[in-house]
Amino acid sequence: MDKAVINQLALESLRGRRVFVRIDAHNEEPWSGPPVDESKLRAILPTLVYLTTVGARALVATHIGNPGAKPVDDLRVNTVAERLSQLTGKTIRKLDEAIGRNVLSAIMEMQDGEIVVLENLRFYPGETANDESFARALAELCDIYCDDAFPIAYRGSASTVGITRYVRPATAGLALARELTMFEPVLDQPEAPFAAIVESPREGDRRGLGGRCARSARRKFSMGGARPDRDPPAGRFYRRSFGTLQSLREEWSPN
Repeated sequence: MDKAVINQLALESLRGRRVFVRIDAHNEEPWSGPPVDESKLRAILPTLVYLTTVGARALVATHIGNPGAKPVDDLRVNTVAERLSQLTGKTIRKLDEAIGRNVLSAIMEMQDGEIVVLENLRFYPGETANDESFARALAELCDIYCDDAFPIAYRGSASTVGITRYVRPATAGLALARELTMFEPVLDQPEAPFAAIVESPREGDRRGLGGRCARSARRKFSMGGARPDRDPPAGRFYRRSFGTLQSLREEWSPN
C-alpha cells in the first residue's frame, strides 16, 4: 500500500501552511455514552502534536452522529474542540460553520501552531454525497490534506475522497498510517493458516472488508448487527467457508 504520510513532508513545506486534518470523533455506540469517542481523539493526538510543533496550522474536521444533512444543536462538535484543547493543552477555537466566507476569514487569522475545529461536516448534504462543489469549498480552506480518520477512510465522502482531487499533497495522518502498516502483511502476504474475523454493526462495511479478506483467507467469520438498545442479547453471525455463505442467528451467551 503506497501512501504519503504527513511526517514525510519537508518541515519547511508544513510551517505556516494550512493543513486540513480529517478525523473521526463519532461514537459508533452512542447509546452507551456521549456522541464523541474519546479513544478516537487520543489516537489522533500524535498527528496534531506533530503539526503544531512544526508550525503548521491545523484545521480539524469531523462528524458526529447522523444529523440528516442539517444543523442539529445536540450534534455540534463543541465537545470535540473542548476535549482536544484539554488533551493538547492548547486553546482551540471551534467555528460555527465548516465552509464559507466566515470560515475563510477565521482561518486567515490563524497563527503558526494553532488549531481550529470546523463544524460538523454532516450538517451539509454535500459531505456524504461526495458533492464536487462542497469538496471544492473544503479544499479552498487548506494547502495540504491529511486523512487521519481510519474508521471511515473507505467511505466516498467529500472530506475523504472529493477534496483530494483539489488539494496536493494529500497525505495520511500518523494514526491512519499505523493502521495501514498493520494491515499490509495480513492482506498482501498472509501466512497460512489464515482466518479473518470481521466485525461491524453495518452489513455494508462487513461485505467490503470481508470481500477483501476472502481473497486470501481460508475462512472468514463476519459478525455484527445486534443493537443493544433495540434488540435482545442476540447476534447475527455469518460464516464463509469455501465460497459458501451461510446466515445463522444464535442466542448470545457469555459462555
